[in-house]
Amino acid sequence: FGSRRRLELRTTPIWADWRAFSPRAPSPGSDVHVHAMYGSIHKRQTGSKRQGSNFYSLFCVLLVPCLIFAVIFGLLSFGAHENAPLTTTAVSLLFLLFLVWIGFKAYSAYAFYRATPKTSTSLFPVVFYLLLFFCCFFALGSGLGFGFVNHSTNLRMYKAIVKMNAYVNVDLGVSTGPQLMDAGRVMFKEGTYLDMSKAMSFRDHTTYCVVPIVNPNGTVAGGSYDAWAVGENCCSGPPHTFECAEYANTAAHGARRMIEDSKRPFYRLAVQQAEATYHMRSMHPLFFHWMQDPFAEVQEKRKAGIKTFLIGFGSFALAMLFVIMCAVFFLIRRAQDD
Repeated sequence: FGSRRRLELRTTPIWADWRAFSPRAPSPGSDVHVHAMYGSIHKRQTGSKRQGSNFYSLFCVLLVPCLIFAVIFGLLSFGAHENAPLTTTAVSLLFLLFLVWIGFKAYSAYAFYRATPKTSTSLFPVVFYLLLFFCCFFALGSGLGFGFVNHSTNLRMYKAIVKMNAYVNVDLGVSTGPQLMDAGRVMFKEGTYLDMSKAMSFRDHTTYCVVPIVNPNGTVAGGSYDAWAVGENCCSGPPHTFECAEYANTAAHGARRMIEDSKRPFYRLAVQQAEATYHMRSMHPLFFHWMQDPFAEVQEKRKAGIKTFLIGFGSFALAMLFVIMCAVFFLIRRAQDD
């Protein structure tokens, strides 16, 4: 083969060459084969350059998964999957394709590492791509899961309520159900209370509790009890019992709309039982959660959603930093053993 000095020297490491990531074994006569038979013909990077390259690679392992987690977690937390489903789907598919590509690169790096002498091939690219693949996979999965939970627990209710109207100083002796159809937050006239004598419940695995809301005089407009305070599993005591939300708060005379569509039919059945039992009418029943300040409660949900997002992102970043430190420790121990 002549003198090695006649062979062209390269400044790039062997694992940076695209041919190094071929999953096939090196063919006879190829540069890789010559490398395997006669030792490395590539210039090795100096210590400072190699350490700098490894540092930037590990920084990518921290940055890329955090970026994926933040984007997916944010999109789902703030309801982009409902407002812009095509955009959310496109972004998720883009990250999924990137994950598949990283998985292929990890497999190729490992195949090349197995096909060449261990003394002439660095383990770092194998660790780098495998670590990046699993971190990105964890980022995508956890971003989807935590995003859905945060949205359904906090921000879904906030977004639904703020889109609806808000009413203050509502007198149920004057206002009827149809006039409050778009109500999200209501402050009733001071002195408005829950008529516990007409409390009722409907049980279907879960106990759905209802009680009419009446004006300070104990009357309602047109004789139709259209405003109802509701709750779950909080009226299992004696008859005419309702112990949901802020029922015992004497300063409470506000309400926030119940927005869970799946529960509305069961509350409607409870109202029908109350109509039959107490010989009353409810032409347009509206369901609310009884509380002192519905405006503050809705804003607290918004703050809770944002706080959950920030804490979740910070926790994920710390977890990725811990994983990288473990990987560095592994590489150092491996280099010492070699």
